[in-house]
Amino acid sequence: MNRSAVATIASLLLIWMCSSGCYYGHLVAGQTRLLWGRTPMPEMIESPATSPELRSQLETIEQARIFAQGLGLDVDEQYTEYVAWPGDRIITNLVVAEPLSVDSRPFRYPILGELPYRGFFDEGRAETAAQVFVDQGYDVCLVPVSAYSTLGFFSDPVTAPMLRRGKGPAVETILHEFVHATVFVDGDAGFNESAASFIGQQGSIDFFSSDPDQAKVREQQIHDNRLVSEEALRFREEVRTIYENASEATDQRVREKRVRAEQEARARLSRLPLELADPELTSKYVGLNDACLALRGTYGSDLTQHQVVFERLDRNLPKFISRLKEAAGRPDPRAWFFSISLSEGSSRQAFTR
Repeated sequence: MNRSAVATIASLLLIWMCSSGCYYGHLVAGQTRLLWGRTPMPEMIESPATSPELRSQLETIEQARIFAQGLGLDVDEQYTEYVAWPGDRIITNLVVAEPLSVDSRPFRYPILGELPYRGFFDEGRAETAAQVFVDQGYDVCLVPVSAYSTLGFFSDPVTAPMLRRGKGPAVETILHEFVHATVFVDGDAGFNESAASFIGQQGSIDFFSSDPDQAKVREQQIHDNRLVSEEALRFREEVRTIYENASEATDQRVREKRVRAEQEARARLSRLPLELADPELTSKYVGLNDACLALRGTYGSDLTQHQVVFERLDRNLPKFISRLKEAAGRPDPRAWFFSISLSEGSSRQAFTR
């Protein structure tokens, strides 16, 4: 049975299971639209109607697939098709934090278990869902997402929103998603996302190593992203301490302390030695509410530990990925993966170039 038939049957079954207003029915509709909008990339590349810019981007993605396979990632038929999709996102992720908490509220899904976010193809629907939580006293963060992994259940396509971010971020994104299709540890979204983030970032630098100019830009982008993330995570722990020391959830002094701490955090962000981004603009627009901090924690809290493992494995990404695969089969994947540590006196900076 071909992929289209499988996708159609799965969609019909899920639609049958849900009413028209069901959250999962909405996901099926969006996923079906995505699947039916696919065009094989070779066809796009060969078409005279394809712009030179898009053709170049698609050729880069094809090369990145080969590169990913060489790293030991499972590529299968993923990212062999293209979908022209309007806007800056495929889905909008909703992250929710309990009052006076910088940890995300989990959402439960069939098969996948718990994840720290809920995705919506319809941005308006995401905003409506967010408002429901706000009205109940929760903190929310809405995040545009240009691609996501179905963990190999379907053939995930390259999307126009992904390519609009540029070649470097696009390569990082597909490497990130290949990691999810290769290794998925049930019940530990932080480990899954941070591992995928690290491999996506480091892998994209390695991918562009033969193009010094592009590699330099990638290094600068990741350098900036990590500095901002580290500062945001530092602030997250400051806020956590403020909340843990709160005597009452309604204590106005707790709110005042948080406001002052955020002002200081934004001041620190404005002084970061960023290489491409404007520190002043970054300090104004980076999301620092509790739910956005929770999201930062999911994707970034373990990056330094991943760097340590990478250094211990001689900065060899295939070895790193092989260890990640082995970890997934252990009783405690996280503990086993991070049990390897740098030898005394051999530590390096968290991000070396």
